[in-house]
Amino acid sequence: MNAPPEIQNLVAEIVHLYPSAQLEFNPLPSGVWFLWATLSDRNFVLEHTPRQGTGVSENLPDTPPFVGHDRGFESLEEAVK
Repeated sequence: MNAPPEIQNLVAEIVHLYPSAQLEFNPLPSGVWFLWATLSDRNFVLEHTPRQGTGVSENLPDTPPFVGHDRGFESLEEAVK
């Protein structure tokens, strides 16, 4: 599965602005995929579910697991912005 152009552009922008960032992209057979980004000591996740939209979160050391996303978006384009 290829990453959508919005994600490819986001990854390119992150790598350009933060060369030391660690990125992981995990597409699942169901069409759901995750993009994890670690910038210095900050951890972010973008989760896209084709039928439910896209969630974006910053995971802090004290963030409990499985609490949902900080923000939800109907489209991938909105989430990337």
